[in-house]
Amino acid sequence: MRLSLSKIVAIVLATLVLGACIALLVMRFLSTPALAQKVVIEQDGVVVYEAMLKNEDGAPVHTEELLLHFTGSLGEYTVALHNGMVRMVSSLCPDQLCVHQGLTDDPNTPIVCLPQRIIISVEDVFDEGEEGSELVSYTQHRFLFDTIVGITVFAGSADEAGLAIAAAFEEFEAVERMATRYGSDAGAPSDIQRINDAAGVAPQVVDQAIIIMLERALSLSELGEGSFNPAIGPIVDLWAIGNSEKERVPSSAEIKPLLPLVDMTKIEINAQENTVFLTEAGMSLDLGSVAKGYATDRAAEALRANGIEHALISAGGNIYALGGRPDGSPWRVGIQDPRHEGEILAVTEIFEGSVVTSGDDQRYFVINDTRYHHIFDPNTGMPAQGVWQATVVSDCSMDADILSTICFILGPEKSERLFKQLGLSGVIVDADAQVFLFINDKTVILPELKEGYHFTH
Repeated sequence: MRLSLSKIVAIVLATLVLGACIALLVMRFLSTPALAQKVVIEQDGVVVYEAMLKNEDGAPVHTEELLLHFTGSLGEYTVALHNGMVRMVSSLCPDQLCVHQGLTDDPNTPIVCLPQRIIISVEDVFDEGEEGSELVSYTQHRFLFDTIVGITVFAGSADEAGLAIAAAFEEFEAVERMATRYGSDAGAPSDIQRINDAAGVAPQVVDQAIIIMLERALSLSELGEGSFNPAIGPIVDLWAIGNSEKERVPSSAEIKPLLPLVDMTKIEINAQENTVFLTEAGMSLDLGSVAKGYATDRAAEALRANGIEHALISAGGNIYALGGRPDGSPWRVGIQDPRHEGEILAVTEIFEGSVVTSGDDQRYFVINDTRYHHIFDPNTGMPAQGVWQATVVSDCSMDADILSTICFILGPEKSERLFKQLGLSGVIVDADAQVFLFINDKTVILPELKEGYHFTH
């Protein structure tokens, strides 16, 4: 997917302000105390920046939370470490992601402006001989699927962790290349782009992964009364939410003629030949609520295949917990309050599986006090109404990705049947600020947003 670097900077800056631009805040507890942390930044496989985190006295520091703002002759810039995730951005370079060289406010300290494809890693640093005696956490982050994807693994060595993390990121990158609607960085059209370009013309041979994603999306959509529709592409393009230069509220006269194109019955899939055909010109697929979850599942499998038994993947609103924490306790995943930044609405404890949230606070614009967000009702071509946020907990991240969108569109009353039928847990916050907890075939309705609700998957 091709994005302007100014858009990437805007996304990263929003990440700092909104707590990583995700609806889920992960509370991690490391099993082995480290002395300090090292930040490593790579550009196209070459290390361009490497430094130990230090406090004001220059001593090494190990922390889960760090937010430093600097103002100097070079302008304003920020270094942030939040839940083990490092982000750095400068107001000076509207077209580039910038990294501050060192954690000081010295105005003479230079900054390094980097192009889009960078890797930011955080590694725990131990006394000599301690690493390898117990599992140690290693974390890397990359910009994929229009968000920052972070992978934390517990491994016996940096080499073991590095190989596993690299394999997991390869899965993310492979799925993004085939599922993006806008072509890959290499310039070749993606499978989805070829399908869309050939709508009404001819079937297209695609990767088997596209077949898997589409068939699962269509299957779950039937359970969700057609509320999820991968043929939503024409509506997504019309609204252009997320593109500040093009996003707008279209008229009903513009929306109405596009609705016949948003028709799942016009998607022809031949699993034997690995082909997909959109039977009417003008149709287009959008797997935005499928592909990231599928990629997360594949990344988790890659970690397992590389010997990792304890890991956590954070991909925007998608969290995948692998194997619980090394001390035998579950991962604790916080679900963010959709209207109070930084506050936790509920906490789920999970050993294995995925927690995915869809919300109207992730991509939207406001006109005349009305919020227009990116989750569309395929029956109306308008942003779905009545829900602020929907979270689904499932063993499969792709399923949770699709179902969180379905539940957002259906609302809590209709979603209750789905939670019970599929045996899943989750949380829905409606537009009246009522919180619906779906736990073990039971539904608990809470009158208003509060912090501290807890459930276990």
